[in-house]
Amino acid sequence: MRKANSNRAILLSKLTFLAFLYVVPVFSMGSRPKSNACKVNISTTKINSWMNQYVPRGANGRSSAAAIYKINKQGYTEHVVFRKNEHVAQAVASTQKMLAAYTAYKLGGFSRNIRWTSADRAYDIQGGRAILYPSGKSPVVGQAIPAKALVKTLIRQSSNGAALALSRSNSSQSSRSFMESMNHYAYELIGEETRFNSYFHNPAGLTDNGSQYEFGDPNRSQLSTADNMARFMGKLGRNSGFKKAMNKNGLTNYNSGQISKVGSTRAAGKTVVVYIPLPRCSSQGVAVALFGESSSSQFSRMNSFIKKLRIELGYSG
Repeated sequence: MRKANSNRAILLSKLTFLAFLYVVPVFSMGSRPKSNACKVNISTTKINSWMNQYVPRGANGRSSAAAIYKINKQGYTEHVVFRKNEHVAQAVASTQKMLAAYTAYKLGGFSRNIRWTSADRAYDIQGGRAILYPSGKSPVVGQAIPAKALVKTLIRQSSNGAALALSRSNSSQSSRSFMESMNHYAYELIGEETRFNSYFHNPAGLTDNGSQYEFGDPNRSQLSTADNMARFMGKLGRNSGFKKAMNKNGLTNYNSGQISKVGSTRAAGKTVVVYIPLPRCSSQGVAVALFGESSSSQFSRMNSFIKKLRIELGYSG
């Protein structure tokens, strides 16, 4: 009897092993092993060729700049995929609106109502005009608007007026206090892990319109770096509370978890920041910051760059 039991155990063990051989490929077909799925191996030579083709120059005589980092589950940079002039400080235009949205979230979420003012309307003229979804209408002076509606037009329309209105979403309704918080949260996100060189005067990214749009220290310049902006996106892309709030209210252009924001001013040129989850390892991702020239074609070329990167990461396009 013992021998029979032993034989049955050996047979069961063999069958289990054979089942493993046949079943595992079925589940893994079309995907990489988990250990490889979380790796990012793209040659520097290949990315350099993309930079030369799609982001060859920066604005105002600067060279282009880029930072591409592999981001771990906690939002920290796990390793550098590519970097070029990553610590060169410059204006970053509307890409900093992602930090404005995060600051509004941290200062009480998106539940407050904010009254639209004539200053917001004047600020709005400098960029994309605020549109309230789903009506598609512009706000009018005196209108009380939910913060979540302002964040939506902040991201989708890149509305400068929405950025200014959101800067009164704190309990004191003070734009200056909001900017103090925004700079505080910026340092809190990445200040301990890298060469921190970011300061923000206003929530919109404007640098071309004089002191009337500044709510920060007049002795400091509004600027950041490709390194800092990529790391900000890595932290925001992995912040579960912020992502839930954004997803719940349909406040940004998530595409399979991707978050992106573009910006354009004379000082900054064209700027893009992106967080891309890895397609077979969604708890980790790649954060990107690109700073290019001011030409009208720069955004479309940056988009081609991001498409190339997504394909290398395993997306279909």
